Amino acid sequence: MAPHRSGEPDRGRPGSSSLGGLVAYAVALDAPTRVGRLIVASADGHRPPGRESVPLADDRMPTPADFQAMRDAYDAVAPDPTHFEEFAARTSTMVHEFPGYTEELRALQAPTLLLFGDRDFSPLPDVFELFELLPDAQLAVLPRTTHMDVTRRTGEVLALITPFLDAR
Repeated sequence: MAPHRSGEPDRGRPGSSSLGGLVAYAVALDAPTRVGRLIVASADGHRPPGRESVPLADDRMPTPADFQAMRDAYDAVAPDPTHFEEFAARTSTMVHEFPGYTEELRALQAPTLLLFGDRDFSPLPDVFELFELLPDAQLAVLPRTTHMDVTRRTGEVLALITPFLDAR
């Protein structure tokens, strides 16, 4: 990370959604002195035993159009677009087998903004439990929003992220 005008190293502000959000948690936990603020959307980093993979109602699942958009995005950059199904299956397995953090999240010092949809993959009671674990967190729940829709609500998300990043 580049030095700040003061000469001190700039503390990063990682943020991402879904699987990328799990990576953002890992960065903040593995390099806490390098992370100034953390933004995580639609990624529950806390998985209590017995809730590793909760069956989801159809209204929480990606639609056929969502799956097509994922395929199109993959096809646009993949060296071999014929591997999409394998890639999707491996990614799904990785997410479902993620053990989650508990004590680690209690120790996370970076101010954290959590963004979830009210129809996200993570049920709201689990999201509230995650929020309670973090010592310095803010939580925003977007109404009528699925996991796939969180990043599509750019106006609302930007209105939440900007003041969070600007806070001192």
